[in-house]
Parts: sequence; structure tokens; C-alpha cells
Amino acid sequence: MEEEEEKRRREEFVRKRKIHYQMGDVLKQYKDKDY
Repeated sequence: MEEEEEKRRREEFVRKRKIHYQMGDVLKQYKDKDY
């Protein structure tokens, strides 16, 4: 049971971090375009 919880928490963390990176990339693209 403990392992499942740990795995689920890690997947959640990775997903949030991925979304964070994607948003960072979008902001970087906007800066590059000089809007």
C-alpha cells in the first residue's frame, strides 16, 4: 500500500513539473518574439 501511494505522489509531482516547464517554454517564446 505504501509503495502505491509513493508512486502516485511521484507521478503527480512529475506531471506538475512538466506543466511548469511547458509554461516556461511558452513564456520564453513570447520573450523571443519581442511582444
